Amino acid sequence: MPINVMILAHFFIANEPISVRKATGFILGFLGVLILIGSEALSNLGGDAFWAQLAIIAATICYSVNSIYTKRLPKLSVLVAGTGTLVAGSLMLWPVALMVDRPWTLEINWLPLGAVVILGVFSSGLANWVYFTIVLRQGPSFLSMINYIIPVIAFAAGVTFLGEAVTPDRYVALAMILLGIAISQRRLV
Repeated sequence: MPINVMILAHFFIANEPISVRKATGFILGFLGVLILIGSEALSNLGGDAFWAQLAIIAATICYSVNSIYTKRLPKLSVLVAGTGTLVAGSLMLWPVALMVDRPWTLEINWLPLGAVVILGVFSSGLANWVYFTIVLRQGPSFLSMINYIIPVIAFAAGVTFLGEAVTPDRYVALAMILLGIAISQRRLV
């Protein structure tokens, strides 16, 4: 996704051209992620999982296009943009939810209902506000770099909570990811 955004931003965002510095950082981070996830994760490319893999690639392209589109929106409140996005998405999913879940047949339990409200407010509402704020202030390339941080956090959580192995190549991968982010985001003064 970060590489897609870098390429699209070059063509569609006036102040985000591809530079050697930015491309080096994005590619270094990408190679770090590849090393971190390991070759066994890439051993089943194509084959039985082809359509699922294609869907993942399509999702990254859609997410990339969305961040470019968000940056190109006319000046408007991030609260309005975030609210509009959530309302439009809810309206599109409402008929599907009615047909699939048939909410009138479900038993109401307050604990799961509270969890849904918390997820809606924080994981959707607040996250949407943060998304629009960052894209409009810093640009889509800056925001896309979060996708390189996620594997770092997953690695740390795996080591801490699941006892996963820490090997030298993983340290190299972490260094490459963090260095790639630093290089791509360095602002020239």
